[in-house]
Amino acid sequence: MADHGLLSPRDHGRDLDDDALVRAMLAVEVAWAGALADVGAVTRAHAEAVATVVAGWNPDMDALAKGSMKAGNPVPSLVAELREEV
Repeated sequence: MADHGLLSPRDHGRDLDDDALVRAMLAVEVAWAGALADVGAVTRAHAEAVATVVAGWNPDMDALAKGSMKAGNPVPSLVAELREEV
């Protein structure tokens, strides 16, 4: 189980895997990009680019942990990293 401190302090009553958390957040970003494309807010090509990047990408978990400590959660850092990749 990977622990990069994304959910620290860990008093959630059970062990959570940071890698699984990030994969779930990335799945949300892919779904969000698809929904935006469905309503014409972004191009379908952009949504597909997000999905392609996410499929083969491993974000910098240490940077996400640092960003999580600063922002209170890893989402802003994850989205910033994803934007750089897309």
